[in-house]
Amino acid sequence: MNQYTGCGFEPLLRDLLSEVSGYPETLVVLNHPFWDEDGVRGDLHRIALSKLLELYGCWVHALELNADRPWRENRDTIALARANDLPVVCGGDRHGCDPSPVLNVTNATDFAEFAQEVRSGRSVIVLLPRLRESRKVRLFETAFDILRDHPDHSRGWVRWSDRVFYRRDDGTVISLSALWGRQPGAVTSFVGLMGLLGGQTMRPALRWALAERETAL
Repeated sequence: MNQYTGCGFEPLLRDLLSEVSGYPETLVVLNHPFWDEDGVRGDLHRIALSKLLELYGCWVHALELNADRPWRENRDTIALARANDLPVVCGGDRHGCDPSPVLNVTNATDFAEFAQEVRSGRSVIVLLPRLRESRKVRLFETAFDILRDHPDHSRGWVRWSDRVFYRRDDGTVISLSALWGRQPGAVTSFVGLMGLLGGQTMRPALRWALAERETAL
């Protein structure tokens, strides 16, 4: 995988996907397929997406329904999955404390069974009521969870800077807290502002300011 990342040699990608999908307990999922993350813009992203599925779709088991992306992208993902006879599965990085508002449910007893279920074309998704909340509000709350103190952290990483690490030139890894000693003033001000906005008293104003017309429910 590191070799392919470094060179982008297409036949190597075919070999990688073939080998990974050859293990029955694995899932190859194309995540947030309509997120133009690199800013290609226009139709180029969709053309590249179509080409990707044309060349490598036989090794893709599902497309991702991502709660952290605009719902119009998810609607396009569902349509693309139907066009390619693929199921959709739930995703979205969980850097905060709340679970994703879109979940897969299954009777499988372990991930291998779940993988087989999805590979057979079955995926059952539940949309939680929290999905009615503005996506921007949910993203803000995730950021607040990242930056706030967690006094009960199992490893004693109470402050956010205890949980972010930096690799030095000599290979040693230290936390930002250890690197800084004293947190820079601008960072302290920003974290303080996030804490103020994340409080319950500011929540109605935050919902108003970050309201979106489009919701999934």
